[in-house]
Amino acid sequence: MQRCKLALALLATTTLLASACVSSDEDTSILILQNQLPTAECGPQTDPSAPFLPRGLVDTNSPNGYVLSPIVQNSASTVDSTVSQLYLFEGADIDLTPQSGFFSEEQLAALNADNQLSFSQRFSGIIMPDGGVTMMIFEIMSKSLLDTIGATLPTDGTVLQVKAEIQVFGQMHGGGLKSQKFTYWVDVCNGCLTANNLGSCSAIPTGFVAGQGSCFGLQDAELDCCTDDDTGAVICPATAGSTGS
Repeated sequence: MQRCKLALALLATTTLLASACVSSDEDTSILILQNQLPTAECGPQTDPSAPFLPRGLVDTNSPNGYVLSPIVQNSASTVDSTVSQLYLFEGADIDLTPQSGFFSEEQLAALNADNQLSFSQRFSGIIMPDGGVTMMIFEIMSKSLLDTIGATLPTDGTVLQVKAEIQVFGQMHGGGLKSQKFTYWVDVCNGCLTANNLGSCSAIPTGFVAGQGSCFGLQDAELDCCTDDDTGAVICPATAGSTGS
């Protein structure tokens, strides 16, 4: 090891990139491009040139599992107008491989029996051809798995590496069609994204902008918190003069 909300399908309005003569090969026509960061308002982002996440980080204290928000592209060409190249997606298959040695063989068997390491998420929509893209949002690591990891993982900044392999599946021109297998690594920590308590909320200056964390819980970004003077409640994100009432 190193130091350092559920199958939702929030579908962006499908947009078309500049048309190009691309192959309609079934092995490459549906592509998961990257794990896209949503907009600042947590809305869908379908511009592949916008900032994206090459690797994930999630705290075991997150209220939900790790949520992926990939951009998926349909590069099939409509040059042959006699065949529909519209892609009707139906969900995604997810396979997880935790870092070797963290779980015992018995624990891995139990996790597999509970469908925690290999499962499918179901959602639906369409992607237009000729470079049409959409943003999908779905959970690739459950809260239950995070709880199991958190019961063993130290709170000293150690992370557990988990490899996720994702394939979107659906239908095109009457037959089943999957995307390529997209590999994405997620580091799991215990408390690394919840430790930034700024102290008394009343001491925070007016206009202070707190770290908001992620749109999807305690993942990929730290959340600033503060403590209410009257109630002792922890307020997240931190707000100047926050009260627990």
